Amino acid sequence: MTKSQHLRRKESKPRVFKNDQGFYVIGGKKYSKLRGTREEVLKGVAYQTKGELKKTDLAVSKNVNHEGKLISRRKLLQNKVRSNLSRFNRLRKRKRGLV
Repeated sequence: MTKSQHLRRKESKPRVFKNDQGFYVIGGKKYSKLRGTREEVLKGVAYQTKGELKKTDLAVSKNVNHEGKLISRRKLLQNKVRSNLSRFNRLRKRKRGLV
């Protein structure tokens, strides 16, 4: 990595500081913590998780075994694609002659 690439990479992330009251102000919203748990990010206490997931990146799982668990939206979409249930139902309907 050249020096100019390294400098551009550093510039891409804005530095965040606390204001006088001790809050982080990002995008006009106040956060008491910069990084926190997924629950804290969803409630608006923290700006992002340790893995840099923001509120828009989180979703609530609808899986029967893990219902209500907070997971990344990307993982939720992966599970929907990989699910064999929709394929199973489609084949079952074809066998019955419904499709």
